[in-house]
Amino acid sequence: MIKRKQYILTALLLWLMAIPTIAQHKSGNLALSIAHKTSDSIKTCNVNIGIFGAAQRMHGAQINVFSSSAKEMRGVQMAGIANLTGQANGLQLAAMTNVCSTPMRGVQLAGVSNVARGVKRGVQMAG
Repeated sequence: MIKRKQYILTALLLWLMAIPTIAQHKSGNLALSIAHKTSDSIKTCNVNIGIFGAAQRMHGAQINVFSSSAKEMRGVQMAGIANLTGQANGLQLAAMTNVCSTPMRGVQLAGVSNVARGVKRGVQMAG
C-alpha cells in the first residue's frame, strides 16, 4: 500500500512539473533569481533558487526543490526531480532525470535517467 502511494505521489509530482513546460513551451518560475538583461535584450539569470525554477538563459547556478528548466544553461543545474534544458554546458544533477534537447557538453548525473540528443564532450551517469 505504501509503495502504491509513493508511485501515485511521484506520478502526480511529475505531472504537475510538466504542465508549465507543455503550455506554449513556457515554464513557471517559483524561485528567487538574480538576473540582468544583455545587449540582445534576453534576460540572463546568474542565480535561481526555489521550488520550480525557469530561466531563458542560465549562466551560473540553478538550484530548485522539484525542477529546473532553462532554454540555455551554462553552469550548474540541480533539482530534486528533473532538470530540463535546450542547450547544456556544465553540470546537471537530479534525483530522477536530466533532459537536454541538443547535444550536451559537461556532466549529467541522475538517479534514474539522463536524456540528450548526444554528448559532444562529457559524461552521463545514472543509477
